[in-house]
Amino acid sequence: LHCFFVGSTKRQRGDRRRANLLGQAVSTDPDLQRWEVLSREAPLIGTSSRAPDGVENVAVFRRRSDAVMIYSEGLKSQHLAHAVSKDDLISWQRRGALSVGEARWTAGRYGAPFVWAEGDCWWMALMGEAETQTHQSAIGLLHSSDGVH
Repeated sequence: LHCFFVGSTKRQRGDRRRANLLGQAVSTDPDLQRWEVLSREAPLIGTSSRAPDGVENVAVFRRRSDAVMIYSEGLKSQHLAHAVSKDDLISWQRRGALSVGEARWTAGRYGAPFVWAEGDCWWMALMGEAETQTHQSAIGLLHSSDGVH
């Protein structure tokens, strides 16, 4: 069993601002009491030039032979990004930002994806904010033929 989790740290030494980092743990314990944290030395996904405040809100699903991870990149200017694992759910290749098109409810920022398949159609429930100053959120429903585009 794989568990993807979010922790936080200071952005830089002496900086009071925080950044979210994505970690990963695995367990073969049927009681889920013993876990091995795979990301002790470095986060699975951390900060980047597009998201200096980190990542959060992970959705992981199988698509054909690949595992796909869609996550919220950035906190203040949140948007979606994705990564793909070809074999093991441990080695991930970051593939960059995902576009969800333009809509009033995503004009400010958007994230917290939840993804599932029904037949040949992939669905995503997604939180969006039209304006970041008011923090009034909406949930939108998107669809895709491949789970990513």
